[in-house]
Formats: sequence, C-alpha cells, structure tokens
Amino acid sequence: MINTLTYQEPQQQSKQDKILRGFFKVKAHFADIINAMLFEGKDVIHADELLLCDSDETIYFVYENRINVMERRRDILMHATVNGIPVYIGLEIQSTINYSMPYRLLLYDTMTYHLQYKMIDRDHREHFRPTGVMSTVLYSGDRTWHQPHSLLDRILVPEPLKGLMNTWKGNIRDIKEINVELLRNEKVKSLVSAVQTIYRWNKDTSTIKELVLSKEVAIVVAVMTNSEELVIRIEKEEREEVDMCQVLEEFKLESEMRGLEKGRSLGLKQGIKQGLDQGVKQGKIQTIVNQLKSKFGFVSKELIMKIEESSDDKIDALTIKIIDARSEEELIEILS
Repeated sequence: MINTLTYQEPQQQSKQDKILRGFFKVKAHFADIINAMLFEGKDVIHADELLLCDSDETIYFVYENRINVMERRRDILMHATVNGIPVYIGLEIQSTINYSMPYRLLLYDTMTYHLQYKMIDRDHREHFRPTGVMSTVLYSGDRTWHQPHSLLDRILVPEPLKGLMNTWKGNIRDIKEINVELLRNEKVKSLVSAVQTIYRWNKDTSTIKELVLSKEVAIVVAVMTNSEELVIRIEKEEREEVDMCQVLEEFKLESEMRGLEKGRSLGLKQGIKQGLDQGVKQGKIQTIVNQLKSKFGFVSKELIMKIEESSDDKIDALTIKIIDARSEEELIEILS
C-alpha cells in the first residue's frame, strides 16, 4: 500500500509580497522591466502578447512507498511570444541576498518543464517540443549582489569537469544599476528612479524635495526598500500623489514623538537609566559602523539593523572580529 506524504512550501503571501506581485503582474509593468533588465530597453517583450500564468507548480513522485508532493510558488510567471515563438518568463523579486537563488530558479524551471511533459499523452511525447522557460531576478536590497549568479557559483567543480557541468544562470539584476532611461512605462520608471534616489539619500530630506510619486508607486517603493512602517504611513495618505520629502519628514517626527512618549511611560528613574544604557550602546554601534565604513567603504542597512538588534555581548564580540573580517557576510554570521 502506498501512503501519501506532502512536502509543501508555505503558500501564504505576506502583505509586502502581495504589493510587489500586484504591481509587476500588470502586463505593461512586467514587459517594461524585463525589456530594461535583459534587452537593453529594446521592445522584445510586448505587453499585449503576455498571458499571466498560474505561478503555483506541483510535482508528484514516489519514494519509499509514499506519494510525495512538492509545491512551489513563483512570484510571477508570464507566457510571452518572441519572434512568433512562445516562451515562459518567470520574475522573482528579491529584497535580500539569497545564496540559494540559482537553485530555486533551477527548481522552478525544472517543475515548469516537468508539468508540460506530464500533460502530454505518452503516445505523443516522441514529437513533443516543450515551451522554453526563462527566469530572472529583480534584486532591490541595499547591498551589492556579488554572487551567486549561477548554480556553479555555489558548487565545487572537479577540474576535469569544468566546462562540462551544466550551469543555471540566474539572470539576476540589481535595481540600483538599471538605467532608468531604458524604461518607457512612467510608473515603472518613477519606481526604479525613486528606489535609486532613496538608496543614495543621505537622510537630508531637502535632497529629495522633488520626489513626488503616485500613491501606488510610493507604497511599492517603501516595500522594495524594506520600510514596513513607511508603507503603513503612506497608506494613510488621502492624496493620490505623495510628496516623499513631506512624508519622510512627518514620519521622522512621528517616530521621535513615539519615542518620547514611550520614555515618559517608563517612568523618570527607569527612563534615565535606560537612556544612559542606550546612549552607551548607541555610542558603541556608531563606532562600529564608522569602522566598517572605513574598512568596506559602505555598510548595508541589513547589517546596521542586525547590529542595532544585537545584545551587548554580541556587539562586544563584533568589535573584536572587525579587524579580521573580510566581508559583511562574516559579520552577519557572528550576529545571527
């Protein structure tokens, strides 16, 4: 008797995922970003020829007398036609560096090919030609994605097999490096431009005083830059156009007021003690950040957040390890 065992990747989407997928599921948005990412802005992918596909994929296999079910969900999968030939194009939107990304793309693409093959009757498989599958990744984090760009970046390959082993290229593109002049859709262009502006922002709101976005785009920008509280703040806006300079000023003021109120509620004595302790900790953190900037030239938002959330013991350990550290990844591992 064969039993059934199901391995299922969590299918519940976060609010942030829904916002990003909702924006790029719009065919005009999808076509424009893909053309800029992969084809130097050339009109290769046409919005009117796109068909949104079900991005949930499932395969079944028998192992040790059990029917195993593997389910995965891409962010977006579109059916396109290029030069009269059909093709599937998958788009993943990634806000953090994921070292398993090429493997994930390999799995997604393999499942898409497998599903096509399984849909064909056995008698017709000899002449079956599957529709090609291509996947790409839009990375929106503040760090630089150095690697991996392909599956081989994560594999030790024996010398005799180099050049023979199949690679799985990720087509990973950093939103910070996209040439906005290649974009034609106004919403996509304003989105990419705004994300790049915010990552260059030095916290002086006067430098972004010209940054006015539609409410829809402003929310997507906040999600792509990992500003969850800012998403909530923008959603409360009644205006359809959002002045990001004004919103950030108000957001900063509200945050400071919440901090003061919290301090009062803790009581004067406790507040003074915690204030002193926090001041010492913040001093250590600032010193560490300055050392890291001097060493690496740049410190990512992700690493700063991890330092700020760390215990005093981990911060003390970090100050010792900075000298020998060769990358941010080593420091993040210490704090994890």
